[in-house]
Amino acid sequence: MFCKKAFFKANFYTENPFLAEDTSHWLIAQGIKALALDHPIDAAMSPGSRPIPGDSPNHRLFLGDGIPLIENIINLETFDDLKFQMIALPVKVFRCDGAPARVIAMIR
Repeated sequence: MFCKKAFFKANFYTENPFLAEDTSHWLIAQGIKALALDHPIDAAMSPGSRPIPGDSPNHRLFLGDGIPLIENIINLETFDDLKFQMIALPVKVFRCDGAPARVIAMIR
């Protein structure tokens, strides 16, 4: 798992794996309701940089289709061969378009 190996390292936000746009198009075509990953969905932006047209293409694809993104989930390796229902409880943040969430799993 990416997060477990890279979390809290200096390069975590500057050198991360991310989805190819073709993969994002394919996932959207499958009709997914949400996407949860143990890493960011797009190539990292420099800390403090401002959004510009064309950056974060995967964010734009999923969010443009109304598909929520849940990134940087940890401890996914504990769910090998288990069926579970994931629940994401986002924190309401004033005047923001994203927020941290408490993500929990209900084991079936």
